[in-house]
Amino acid sequence: MSLSFSRIYTTSGGNISLLVPGGGIDVGLANPPADLNIKPPSQLGIVTQGRGDINIYTRNDVNVNSSRIFTLDGGNIVIWSTEGSIDAGKGAKSSVSAPPPTILIKSDGTVSLNFAGSAAGSGIRTIQVDPGVLPGNVDLIAPVGTVNAGDAGIGSAGNINIAAASVIGVSNINFGGTATGVPAEISSTGAALSGASAAASGASNTATSAVAANAAEKEAAAPLSEAALSWLDVFVTGLGEENCKPDAIDCLKRQKTAVH
Repeated sequence: MSLSFSRIYTTSGGNISLLVPGGGIDVGLANPPADLNIKPPSQLGIVTQGRGDINIYTRNDVNVNSSRIFTLDGGNIVIWSTEGSIDAGKGAKSSVSAPPPTILIKSDGTVSLNFAGSAAGSGIRTIQVDPGVLPGNVDLIAPVGTVNAGDAGIGSAGNINIAAASVIGVSNINFGGTATGVPAEISSTGAALSGASAAASGASNTATSAVAANAAEKEAAAPLSEAALSWLDVFVTGLGEENCKPDAIDCLKRQKTAVH
């Protein structure tokens, strides 16, 4: 299903349900030609302007490209891709700060809401334009594929739930409630610093271990040296002279002669 220059809108309430059991959906063009007369954002994409949900079930990829999948009045978004991925596209994120709808009163007294400003921008979003309405949730399921927030981003005024083999562009996912299946992102700088810290810590630990091992060797050798010294008991019994008995007259004469 291709919606290159088309839209599927409900303007006064109502759900949008799309089932593509044998293929995928391209909500818009990936790179619209600059010289092409492009329709305004309010005439492109899949949007429920009044209260209503968007339910999309496909076998293959769901690519938003430069278009949008929005609910503007408390509706939920559920997108399921059985064998493919879900890509929020590469469009602008102006809808992040989208203005509330304006009230139009025609000459015949008919009152209506104009959501044109709120429908600007790209990506996948549930936008809360009325604080009195419960915010809508976003559920994205790609069991064997990837959920990619892209440049356009994924936003939920309420909760967001993602079930996919991998998630890309976590920094471009925002929500007002709770998140399930959205991993914490570690930047490349953080990863590099973490690696450097680990390397420094490893080097420090290695040096500490080496010093401790040397100290242990010295402590182990110290008792041995002390024990060896304790075995050297020296007793001086003379300076080379004969040991004479008190009654050995000849021996005593020789000692006396040696002293003189």
